[in-house]
Amino acid sequence: MGSTAGATAAFLLGKMVGRSYVVSKLKNYPKFEAVAIAIRRSGFKITVLLRLAPLLPFNILNYLLSLTPISIGEYILATWLGMVPITLALVYVGTTIKDLSDVTHGWKDISLAHWILLTVGFVSTDFPCFFSGSDGFGRSSSKQGIK
Repeated sequence: MGSTAGATAAFLLGKMVGRSYVVSKLKNYPKFEAVAIAIRRSGFKITVLLRLAPLLPFNILNYLLSLTPISIGEYILATWLGMVPITLALVYVGTTIKDLSDVTHGWKDISLAHWILLTVGFVSTDFPCFFSGSDGFGRSSSKQGIK
C-alpha cells in the first residue's frame, strides 16, 4: 500500500507541476506519443503492463504516466495490481534466503504462516511463467516458430 500511495503522490505531483513544459518537450518523441495513444484507448491494461515490465524506474514511470490521459482511479488500481507480483516475488526471495540461512545454521520450527507465505510466493512467481509459455527469461518455450 505504501508503494501505491507514493506512486499516486508522484502521479498527482506530475499532473500539477511542470506538466506543460514536459509535454512540449515530449511532443518530439513519437514513441511517447504512441504510448499516450495506447493509454487513451486502454489505459488500465497498458499501465499494468508497464508496471509488470520494469523498463523504466518507477519514479520516472509515475511522472510520465501523469502526462497521459489515464484517470486517477485507473492509475491507482493498475499501479497496485502491477506492483503485487514483484512484491510477492521479493517476499519469496527474502524468505528463501532466510530458509537457506536456517539450513546452514540448523532447522528451527517453521510455522504454518511461514509455509503459506512460501507457497503463495512460489505459486505467484512460477505459475505465470508456466502458463504463459515462457521459460521465465522472456523467451517462448514453444517450438512453433522453429521449422
